[in-house]
Amino acid sequence: MWSGDSSKWELWFKQWLKPSRLIPSLTILAAGVAVVLSLFKVIVLSLAEDIIIALLGFLAADALIERLGLLEKVESRLGSLIQRFGAQDAPFLQSRKDLARFPETAQDAKDIFIIACSASGILTEHTQFFIDRVKQGARIRLAVVNPDENAVVEIVGRSDIMPVQTQIADMRTAAGVIEHIGTHIPNTHLFEVRVFDYVPTLSFVMIDGDLPTGRISAELYLYQIDPWRRPHFLVTAKDHPDWYSYFRDICEAIWQNAKVPLSHLPAIQ
Repeated sequence: MWSGDSSKWELWFKQWLKPSRLIPSLTILAAGVAVVLSLFKVIVLSLAEDIIIALLGFLAADALIERLGLLEKVESRLGSLIQRFGAQDAPFLQSRKDLARFPETAQDAKDIFIIACSASGILTEHTQFFIDRVKQGARIRLAVVNPDENAVVEIVGRSDIMPVQTQIADMRTAAGVIEHIGTHIPNTHLFEVRVFDYVPTLSFVMIDGDLPTGRISAELYLYQIDPWRRPHFLVTAKDHPDWYSYFRDICEAIWQNAKVPLSHLPAIQ
């Protein structure tokens, strides 16, 4: 108990030792002492000196009150931000191996939305899963880098540990899998593909984005980092409602601004 009180007093003391508070406080104290000593005739001051000392005391008090008022506003603002975001469990970074396997998290999904450079990894590993989900009525959306934008592909290759030719090979692989899925599903309108003309800094897998059970897994594209070492984080509609809404809006904006490719991405030379 005493240690807690001691730490509070120590913090309070350190706060008041800051020049922004200490100087006005000492000025007020010195002016007050001077006025009191003058009243008791310990020191003799002229009327002009009394007025000047009193004014200095008032100015110092005004400065101190203004600083304290500003501090209260800052603390109030921080408190509101903490209440909005900090009260939620903050999403933490994980490695790819720490994440739950995609089929396990999306086995009952009604809507799956993937944003990536090529998405070749997830498409190749789970081809049959996508076919089965579409056959069962799930909607799948896929947004990837436009392979016809040579400048974008070139920049992606420079920032990634994999060279440009490997990136292009991945896009070819993804294009082949997309075409394969399209030929094996009866409801092709449930499987949509779009492309975007910019270099992504994050990839997303959003599952049931508009439902209370929605979840978004994001992967950070860091410079020259192997894909298996990229950090990930997970936000859910239940546990992180504000952050979830924030990233869901980003995903939907990417989809709205992406365009339908002329074909399902096979035309990469």
